[in-house]
Formats: sequence, structure tokens, C-alpha cells
Amino acid sequence: MNKDIQEMKNRLQDLAWQSYINNRFTFTEFLSESELAQCLKEEYDIPDTRVMHFGGYEEALRQVIRFGNPRLFGYDQEYPITILHVAPVKEKFADELTHRDILGALMNLGMERKMLGDILVKEIHAYVCCITSMAEFICENLTRVKHTTVTCTPTDGIPEELRPHFEEQFYVLPSDRLDCLVAKLTNLSRMRVRELFEKGDVIKNSMPATMPDFRMTYGDIISVRGYGRWKYEGPEKLTHKGKLRVRVLHYC
Repeated sequence: MNKDIQEMKNRLQDLAWQSYINNRFTFTEFLSESELAQCLKEEYDIPDTRVMHFGGYEEALRQVIRFGNPRLFGYDQEYPITILHVAPVKEKFADELTHRDILGALMNLGMERKMLGDILVKEIHAYVCCITSMAEFICENLTRVKHTTVTCTPTDGIPEELRPHFEEQFYVLPSDRLDCLVAKLTNLSRMRVRELFEKGDVIKNSMPATMPDFRMTYGDIISVRGYGRWKYEGPEKLTHKGKLRVRVLHYC
């Protein structure tokens, strides 16, 4: 097993026990989708501990895991996530920004990637999800991105127009097996699809997909590293040859 993955799992096991012993919520930093999948498949074997996750908005890819049980604790606690709005001081002279520009500027401040969640950019504005303890530091120090002077302020949420949108797609499959769908989504051979499963590059509902013959059900979220993310909407009808015509929503 990868050393970094094992260290991360050990840390999560420790956070889970801290939550149980001290009757308080504990949180990770931001995890990538693949890291989240690796961690959620673990058996923490700790009584009455709920493992939840959130990334600052519903469709977030990078997310924070929370350990704890509101019913037992008698209270709930929000995730330590703050959303920051990065905006040019003078819009007239602003450069158009990219995800890479914003991430590069933040990393140049000495930020660790695990302290940052999703970064959503539209033209000259950006929204950054970060661990709350770092929000003040970012607001005080992120003053320039490329050649543009910017301000950075906390905001209530991600504007609707920046959230992921969906493109409706249809595929004809011999069956509702997961590997059949992945082959269609990626346009790869069965051998290459098998390699994706073996490498852990296929993720279903935030968990590594280990069963290529898994039968898809309505609402399943499928991610294939390097290819995209989809929501399975189920079969629409049978073709005259007895195959399934299925509908999926592609995250754009």
C-alpha cells in the first residue's frame, strides 16, 4: 500500500478515536476525490461514530471528513470551511483568471494543498473553499494574482452559475453493469477498463469501485480519473435488439 495513503488512514483512525473518547467532532483537512474514496471504504470499528463529509457546497469534489455523532453529543457542529471571493480591485484592468492562476498564487503564499478545497473561476472572479483557520491569512496576504491586484473576502456560498452543470447523454449498453458503462463513457477497450478498476481509478458514490460487474442503480455517481464524472439516471427503454438505452448526466 502507498505509504502516504497508509499514513492518511492512520491519521483518520486517530481522529475517529479522538471523537469517540472526547465526545467532540473531529475533522480532516480537504481530501481529493480519490483520497476520500480510499478513506471512506475503511472500517473504523468505533461504536456510534458517524463518518460524514462535505466540501463547502453540494457538488464539491474536494471534501472534509467529519467524525462524530450529533445524537450522542447533544449538539451539531458546522464544517470548518470558509468560502472566499477573490475579485479584482479594478475590473477594467483585470486579467482573466484560471484555476491554475489562483492555485499558484495561493501556493506561493506557502499554503498546503490540503488546506484548500475546490476553486471555481469565472473570468475575473474566483471562489475558493478553504479551511476556516486559514481564511484570515489568505484574505490578508492574497493581494495579487498574475498582474491583477485583488481583494479576498468571505462570502456565503458559491454562485449558482459557477456550480457544476450537467450535460444529458445517452448510451446503448448490453447490460447495466458498471464496467459496460465505463467502457462507453471512456471509449476504451475492456482490457483498458479492467486496468482502470485495478488501479482504483473508477469511483462509485465516493468509494473505489472494486466490482466491475456491479449493477448500476438510479442516482449512482461515477467518476473515472482523467475522464470525468457522471450521474446515472437509469435505463430509458430496450432497443429492438434487447439492449439498454441509458441516460446519464455529465458534470460539466
